[in-house]
Amino acid sequence: MIAHYVSMAEQGMGKRAECALANDEKSLAELCKAEAPDILHLHGCQQAALVRAARKAGRNGARIVFTPHGELLAGSADKGLAPFVAHAYAVTAQSPIEQACLTRLGWNDRIELIRNPIITRTTSATELSQQLYAVYQKVLASDVLALMDDDTKQALRLLLKAGITGDIRWLSAPSAFSSLAPDWQKLYVYAEQEGVLPVVLRGIDVTGLQAPSPVPSPIYLPNGYQKPEPTYDETAMELVLKVKAECDNGTLSVLRLCELDRALRDDRLDEEVLLLELKAAKLTGFFSAVLQILSEQTGLDEGFMPCLPVNNAVTGRIRTIITNHLKI
Repeated sequence: MIAHYVSMAEQGMGKRAECALANDEKSLAELCKAEAPDILHLHGCQQAALVRAARKAGRNGARIVFTPHGELLAGSADKGLAPFVAHAYAVTAQSPIEQACLTRLGWNDRIELIRNPIITRTTSATELSQQLYAVYQKVLASDVLALMDDDTKQALRLLLKAGITGDIRWLSAPSAFSSLAPDWQKLYVYAEQEGVLPVVLRGIDVTGLQAPSPVPSPIYLPNGYQKPEPTYDETAMELVLKVKAECDNGTLSVLRLCELDRALRDDRLDEEVLLLELKAAKLTGFFSAVLQILSEQTGLDEGFMPCLPVNNAVTGRIRTIITNHLKI
């Protein structure tokens, strides 16, 4: 039945997607090595070997979609699947009952109901392929930081600086945008996820760029994702404490970095008092590492840094948190 379902879905894709099939660990490993697929759709979980091969493909960059075909039910004893399922970009259920069971398991928030035309007359093979293709498109639009090229990342940094300062003269080379070809959709999606889209839009206005307007894009988000919310009337020290707290729980957002950048540029900041507060809180070393991150992410100038930035193991851990906290 699973083979029939997969064949039906593949035929319905037509020219929209290039598909290839594998049904054992060896052939799947060979396929992934030869083709480096963007998406690996695993059907069923009877064979532990296929799950092992799928995990390896995921580590090598394939984005996993998982259809359990009824094997994952409430009270399932096979909890070893939980981490694998949790990191699938999407899990598809074939009936409302299966969807409810997957929801109760709580392993993955990204559950899509796609009825199986083999077992119900409420859908068709055409609808199956269309719905699966929509899931694949959504998968490929998600986790955009991993897909952003250097031009897009550089444009984001420049726009954040322009949006924070409100003055294009703070950009060392305002003409740098002329040599960049950013992927605006990815830039906007990432900025929205990180809570800094208003800063980016202000940066576009400040620089006078002729950029396209943001277009809503259906994407998948990490389990338990909560959009960062802005803070108001926070002192630099309070923001350092917030950055530290978010680092400790692995949720540091670019929004919090933008807020700290803005606080450090404030003319009312007493740098000596801030340094004394940091020393009392034993956060001087952490703060120096954060300054390095600010220079990389928001373009904070050294003239606004109360002390010298450092690039060490702490800095590396903060970079990793920024890179990974939106990963699926």
